[in-house]
Amino acid sequence: MVALGKTETMDVLAARALAYRAFQRIFASEPDGALLEALGSDALRMSLELLAGNEAANAFGRTLSSVSDLGAVGDEYTRVFLGPGDLAAPPWESTYLSNDNLIFQASTLAVREAYLKAGFLPVMHPRVADDHIALELDFMSRLAQKAQGLYADDDEAGFEEELKRQKSFLNEHLLKWVPFYERRLSESGIGSFYGRILEVLTAFLAGDALALRDLLSDGL
Repeated sequence: MVALGKTETMDVLAARALAYRAFQRIFASEPDGALLEALGSDALRMSLELLAGNEAANAFGRTLSSVSDLGAVGDEYTRVFLGPGDLAAPPWESTYLSNDNLIFQASTLAVREAYLKAGFLPVMHPRVADDHIALELDFMSRLAQKAQGLYADDDEAGFEEELKRQKSFLNEHLLKWVPFYERRLSESGIGSFYGRILEVLTAFLAGDALALRDLLSDGL
């Protein structure tokens, strides 16, 4: 158990929110120069160092630095997330947790229920599967921001409830499938940029699980 002071807790909460938002943006749409510039910020690097460790933060920085052709990354985004044809590594949770490799399965409904209980519904519902990686990361980003506000307001009960919600979603969803997604994309050989980003995301999610454990142990 790690005892966190108020300043340290605020730093961890801010780092979580920033990192989740950054990863959500990476997987939500084809990258542009403004996004890559934002991803290279010192604030994000420090957030990754805090939650994922120096090795993961360094790997993230090297991945960004390796981009010499933004168009090539855009082409990779198309291959990884859009096709044409069947995707080598589908970005939906249900394809990793069901035997049929299909979307809109039981896990999709469980994710949707988690969104609804927290008061969220994807804008394109029900035309898109709720368990796309960008949607799950967006959900965690919004919850992480909410936790920041509750902590700042000294709402102990609300803060604890919010952290428990995030811990549950992280353990029951993201941690159950993202490592398999990362492995499948790596084995496919089509996603060098996104494969490396997924490696960092996997390390970050494991680190966030530890951070949530410590935050819940401390309380306010």
